[in-house]
Amino acid sequence: MSENNKKQKMEGKGKKQQITLVLIFIAGLSIFLYPIISNAINSRHQTYSVNSYDEEAAKTSLQEKEEMKKEAQVYNESLQEGSVKITDPFSGSDPQEMGVSYMDMLNLGETMGHLEIPKINVDLPIYHGTSDAVLQKGVGHIEQSSLPIGGVDTNTVLTGHRGLPTSKLFTDLDKMEVGDLFYIHTLGDTLAYKVNQINVVIPTDIKKLEVEKGKDIVTLVTCTPYMINSHRLLVTGERVPYVASKDTEVDVKSSEPDIEAWVSKNLVYAASLIVLIAGLGAILVLRRRKGRLPGGDK
Repeated sequence: MSENNKKQKMEGKGKKQQITLVLIFIAGLSIFLYPIISNAINSRHQTYSVNSYDEEAAKTSLQEKEEMKKEAQVYNESLQEGSVKITDPFSGSDPQEMGVSYMDMLNLGETMGHLEIPKINVDLPIYHGTSDAVLQKGVGHIEQSSLPIGGVDTNTVLTGHRGLPTSKLFTDLDKMEVGDLFYIHTLGDTLAYKVNQINVVIPTDIKKLEVEKGKDIVTLVTCTPYMINSHRLLVTGERVPYVASKDTEVDVKSSEPDIEAWVSKNLVYAASLIVLIAGLGAILVLRRRKGRLPGGDK
């Protein structure tokens, strides 16, 4: 084989190696960016769902809202008879049949409201039921629990995942402390709850999810410990008067630098910029290895 052929063969082999390295680099970068980009996409979808619900609530007449509240009150009163038993939302078992009307309760669009937790900087749409499809995109309402309209003798149980690579959801729920506030927005109303209990229980212990006589409470449920999921973290809040001025705390937090929020708003630009910088970096490394830059091997 002539020197020319050998040189061409070596150059061809070198190019294939370079292409392989670039492809491996891009694949690795894609895996690294996947959680960031998917989380940003889901965050945008959640914000859209929350805004859509508020817009729909604003367009709904007062009479329609009152009728929906009355239906929900009747539903909540029927739960107090004790014929329906709450089940663990993460067990995978089918919930007890509550009738097709449940899916129509408080239904404006595809959600029944949204849950705002300033302490952990989330505002999440609340969906009917706890199916896997629901828990992948927002907060699920356990259908054997009180609907989120407030009132004595109610315990609304809302559940969400922790540790999903595609969405934040209840990942930081363990940061909640007694005294923290969270809010439920439904039918144009804002219901305020102050955390008064935080418990860790086994999945079959549903005592804390039951209605407490004379109480208006909401229980937030997720898996714990993080990524082990052998127990359930229960964050319970009792209804307190809603004071609009307390929202100042939320505004201050939201104005602080938030990389996740920035990526969400500038998703396409951020992803393109990262890929461009990484691609240029890979090309420079390859060119340097080939000796085309000062300091490269000759």
